[in-house]
Amino acid sequence: MKQDHIIQRVFVEITVNNKEKAMSIKEDINSFLSVDVFPQIEKYINALEYKLEGYTLQIPRLELDLNVKSSSLNVELKDKIVQLFEEKLSEMTGPIEILNQETENDSNTYWISNQEKMVKTFIYFLEKGDMPWWNPYKKGFSFLEPEVFDAMIHSTNFEKSIINVLPKQYVQNRIINQLSNEQIAQLCLAILRNKELKISLESDIINYISKLDHTNRLIIWSLILNVVSNYLTSSNNNLQDYIIQQISKLEVADFLQIKTNRQNLKSIIKIFPFIKESEI
Repeated sequence: MKQDHIIQRVFVEITVNNKEKAMSIKEDINSFLSVDVFPQIEKYINALEYKLEGYTLQIPRLELDLNVKSSSLNVELKDKIVQLFEEKLSEMTGPIEILNQETENDSNTYWISNQEKMVKTFIYFLEKGDMPWWNPYKKGFSFLEPEVFDAMIHSTNFEKSIINVLPKQYVQNRIINQLSNEQIAQLCLAILRNKELKISLESDIINYISKLDHTNRLIIWSLILNVVSNYLTSSNNNLQDYIIQQISKLEVADFLQIKTNRQNLKSIIKIFPFIKESEI
């Protein structure tokens, strides 16, 4: 599979003692890099793709100190840049089992599997509301596609990654507004896989939620996501009291009527089967 090679940003620092020469270089440097340098770098990276099968090599920062005296944008300079790039990249492309962890300062090279990349892309989207630079819209992962979404939420590092951001209200809102009811249910159940907390999000519940207006749909999913988040991050796991408190707040605020609406009450009890009707 052919990989996409993406350079997020390029900084070029050139020191000359002639203002006219500096302006000339400024005008020509972009064309020089795009036409002469980057195609050669692309060829070298293409030759490394056999090592990247199923993985992406991410290099947060790569500095090339050319230390050349001439200020001409010529073949000699191009060859020098490409040579240094190849040398640097050769040092960085060690075995996957060695370069497989992001460092705390996020400054070293690391391998990332396609599954990990999907998860990182999704978490970035939930946090920022946009796609990251390494996942361009036309060629990147589309995590809303059913097969991609299913693979992502069942990947080994998904649970750990989502737990870190799920308590944030804006993340929950983005999940609710961007994902379908079925996908939100899949996400919740994937997070709770092999956990003691059991919630029911079967087809009749999804059908019930799909018939709610936007405000009440938001309230129901917010309640569910808050319960899941509270269970995973709080030391106080008395979820029964927590849910009853949340329901009371909704009643007082005159939002979703649960105690006085039989259908709403039945649905809440079915979602959280450990709660008894008499306790609400």
